[in-house]
Order: sequence, then structure tokens, then C-alpha cells
Amino acid sequence: MKQELEAVLAEIRKGKEPSLLLLHGDDYQVHAASKALLDLLVPPEDGIR
Repeated sequence: MKQELEAVLAEIRKGKEPSLLLLHGDDYQVHAASKALLDLLVPPEDGIR
């Protein structure tokens, strides 16, 4: 899952946002992937994060 996630994150950094993502795996992996995606896609505002 890590390699696939890194590939998706790299594409998002290039400006190619997917319309749909399916996260599947252990709870820890899904949580870590969700956090990485949110950190990249949702800009921090006023120090909320």
C-alpha cells in the first residue's frame, strides 16, 4: 500500500487530483493514508492543524 500511496501523493502534488480514492487495509494504514491525503489536499488555516 505504501508504494501505491506514494504514487497517488506524487500525482496530487503535480496537480492531478483523483476524483475517487478507495483506502483499504489495516486500520493503522488507512488512518495514516487518510492523514497524508488530508494534509496534502486541505490547506491549513490559521494554525488549525
